[in-house]
Amino acid sequence: MKKLKLFSYSILLIYLSIMLYYAIVPIEIPITIQFDSRRLLWHFLEHLVFGVLLLNATRNTSKSLKFGLFYSILVELIQLWAPTRVFDLYDLTANILGLLAGLFAFSKVRARF
Repeated sequence: MKKLKLFSYSILLIYLSIMLYYAIVPIEIPITIQFDSRRLLWHFLEHLVFGVLLLNATRNTSKSLKFGLFYSILVELIQLWAPTRVFDLYDLTANILGLLAGLFAFSKVRARF
């Protein structure tokens, strides 16, 4: 059981590292603050997976929600200082909605098994 928990946290840490890397790596064309449904869908899906991995690792909905909200906000705030990146409330909203959807979906699936 401990090996499974260690594996779950390892996958979560790798995923968080990849998310953070792609959130701060400079891009060729600066992103502007505008409504872009494809980008928002990507943010939603990225954080949906994050919510599932987080709840799978912690097995605690409250802790997962608190950490997930903290990390989602932190990533957007870091972009204030990243070259060619901007803080975007649309992105933050998609992040939070994706996180909530992931936590909800995993908790429902876990309850059935």
